[in-house]
Amino acid sequence: MNKSVNHYLRKFGILALDIGCILAALSLAFCVYPNNTMPMSNYVIILLMLSVGYNFVNSKNRYLFSRGYVDELKETIVYNIYLLCGLVLVAFFWKKLDAMSRLITAYFFCFNTVIMFISRIFVKEMLKKIYNDDPKKTKGILMILEKGQEAVIHKFNSGLTYNVIGTLIVDQDTVTGTIDGNRIRCTLNDVIKEAVPYQIDDVVFKLPGQNQKSLFQLITDFEDMGVNCHYALDVPTGAQGNARMEMFGDMFMATYTLRTQSTWQLMMKRLMDICGALVGLFLCGIISIFLVPAIKLDSPGPAIFSQIRIGKNGRRFKFYKFRSMYIDAEQRKKELMKNNEMDGLMFKMEDDPRITKVGKFIRKTSLDEFPQFWNVLIGDMSLVGTRPPTEDEFNRYNGHYKRRLMMTPGITGLWQVSGRSSITDFDEVVKLDLEYIDNWSLTGDIKILFKTVYSVLKRDGAE
Repeated sequence: MNKSVNHYLRKFGILALDIGCILAALSLAFCVYPNNTMPMSNYVIILLMLSVGYNFVNSKNRYLFSRGYVDELKETIVYNIYLLCGLVLVAFFWKKLDAMSRLITAYFFCFNTVIMFISRIFVKEMLKKIYNDDPKKTKGILMILEKGQEAVIHKFNSGLTYNVIGTLIVDQDTVTGTIDGNRIRCTLNDVIKEAVPYQIDDVVFKLPGQNQKSLFQLITDFEDMGVNCHYALDVPTGAQGNARMEMFGDMFMATYTLRTQSTWQLMMKRLMDICGALVGLFLCGIISIFLVPAIKLDSPGPAIFSQIRIGKNGRRFKFYKFRSMYIDAEQRKKELMKNNEMDGLMFKMEDDPRITKVGKFIRKTSLDEFPQFWNVLIGDMSLVGTRPPTEDEFNRYNGHYKRRLMMTPGITGLWQVSGRSSITDFDEVVKLDLEYIDNWSLTGDIKILFKTVYSVLKRDGAE
């Protein structure tokens, strides 16, 4: 099975399987408890819409064939919790919540979790068996050093792309000979002789430290045999980063990055930002009718406060909020630094005398944030991200702190929904921001948005 088939199988095959499981579990739930005022068709529409959305934004399916039973069970439970919460939420906005049976919903959750888990395990094992028995399967051999050979073999056997039928362990100081049924120890000069009897389509080289000229000749010899060659470069691997190979002119480059997001995921995030920004700016316009006069009557100065903030990877942009402080707030900040309650680069002070009366209200209700939707619309910010620092903070950053700027800053984020008023250490803020970056997903953004709305309605965490 080639890589493109493997990709589409993970993307669309698992979606088809999940839809089948949902329909089966829903039918079973209605058989067990048929008394329900909301028709089954409504459940089907909502659940299929949620399933399609989840499968297209979920990046974890790339590990589908390498996931063990425990990890598959965890992923199945998370998926079904998402379906359950989404079902209730959509039914609420569709005004169908009163008609929806709690028992039907509970039965569906239990049945679908079990059916989906068993189905995924069964289908994966069946596909692996079919692939291994397929006479047209892609056959490959590995050329590796003895050290770490088991880990390399496991990596190539964990998916459906390659079927490793033999391993040549290259050792210049040994006599060529068979170790077991499919592993042979040989010198670099004997590789071609040992490889000729194999029925192979591909050969994978992982031979760090070997003579480059000899390896080049070896690759040429395999090409003459009509065999595809894959050469694993001996390049540094980061503890947390992902590496990919690129071409710059006629040079091979290894590119390292801590996070890799698909173009599809980034497009969906940007689309979500634009839609959210348009709604936010509409509300901002309505709020402005009342807030602008109140702010200007409370204290002299413009109703909108603007400031240069630091965005993705150090880019400067003009940041907007409804003004909640007196116009001389920045000058007075130096006098108040001795009262700073934060350990680190940020400034926070309880009962800050620079905040106006109206400012206290709009900060408590988070109404001061609404002009930032303009920043989101033009792309300087996102709905969800890390907190954009001021220039003064940024000028005192070290390399570790700057990593929190590798993603576009947001109106809200993990820090804001984690009890921001109780955090008094800037390193804790950085830790939460980096946790968000390292575990970023569209579903995570949606969760943070819902938590933000809940926190704002509770007036929890804002000062």
